[in-house]
Amino acid sequence: MAQVNKGRTWFIDFDGVIVEHHGTKLLPGVKEFFKNIPDDDTIIITTGRSLQEVEPKICKRFRELFKRDLGLLVGLPCGERILINDIKPPMKTARAVNVERNKGLEGIEID
Repeated sequence: MAQVNKGRTWFIDFDGVIVEHHGTKLLPGVKEFFKNIPDDDTIIITTGRSLQEVEPKICKRFRELFKRDLGLLVGLPCGERILINDIKPPMKTARAVNVERNKGLEGIEID
């Protein structure tokens, strides 16, 4: 039986990846990166900030820029984030990409 792509789920950190760490300035390549995420994919923004601090800014900005909604995971500790998922042959279902803080998403490609 062929594997059907039902869309991916993207977990993307806010501070230091989307905006400057502890700032609000959008980092290089972010607009282009998010515009290349297919519409049937789900985007979850992760952050250590509180919901009150980020929800109005993030959700409003994303709706304006990308005409789509997203999920938020807030109040996370600043340590490692580990994703564990089951393999659905022949598809691997978990990946990780580490980016340098405040460098943005310019040049990052996910196949």
